[in-house]
Amino acid sequence: PAALAQLRELVNAEVLQIARETEKAAREKAAREKAERQRLAAAEAKAQKPREQAEPEKATGQAAPARQDTTASRVSELLDKASRLGRIRGSNYRELAQTYRQVLEIQSQNTAARNGLAAAATYSARLAEQHIAAREFDAARGEIDWLARNAPGHGSIARLRESLADTQRQAEQTVALLREADDLIATPYTKPGLFGSNEKALGTLQVAFEKIDAAKRLDPRHPDLRKSEDRLVDRYGEIIALHLQDKNEGQAREFMDALLLTGLGGSLTAKWSNQVNALEAERLKSGAPQVPTF
Repeated sequence: PAALAQLRELVNAEVLQIARETEKAAREKAAREKAERQRLAAAEAKAQKPREQAEPEKATGQAAPARQDTTASRVSELLDKASRLGRIRGSNYRELAQTYRQVLEIQSQNTAARNGLAAAATYSARLAEQHIAAREFDAARGEIDWLARNAPGHGSIARLRESLADTQRQAEQTVALLREADDLIATPYTKPGLFGSNEKALGTLQVAFEKIDAAKRLDPRHPDLRKSEDRLVDRYGEIIALHLQDKNEGQAREFMDALLLTGLGGSLTAKWSNQVNALEAERLKSGAPQVPTF
């Protein structure tokens, strides 16, 4: 009986200890749950204001996502159009540029559109350079103006405007010199006669050459340069032919030597030089005196 009583006391003490631990765990759990509820309530209160601000859009059927979908669809449509237009060329670069600009109005940082517009602008700049080189100044000015409107940040615009202004000024001066040279070349030539001189005619053609040479130094790529040079060579050839026809070797050689000094004429100059030399050889063979020149 004593042992049984002792056992009961041990059991009762253990049960009491378990009850106390269970009660403590319950209190701790309740405290944790309360703290979590407080945290969630605070977070909900913090999020309430943004939700209230977004509520109008939610009421219209979530308009923001719908707008995003529409924007993406429009951008994709425009880029597909650019792809169908193909590689940049003279017939499509302006339409490509317009298409890329429309994309950038929607998405200002769209990489494909930014690169595409830059490529179209570079193509336009090259066209402007070609027009300037060809002295097509109105076309060059129009191209530069288009470039400035559609790609105002392109780095070549200021350089192209300066090149256009400089080239146009040089071209105007060059044209004036060539016009003066052509007028001198067109001066009528009269054979000097027995005691006459070719000094004035030779001087006139020399001044014409000097004006052409000045024009070449000013604008060596001007397309009218070669025309004036050819006119001068032809004029020398006409006069040389007149004296060859008269068998007047001395006067033919005067103009032949002057032409040789210009460095113009190429094969024509060589041909006329051979004819003058042949006339001289013929005279020497015959023993005839040379016609004097004055």
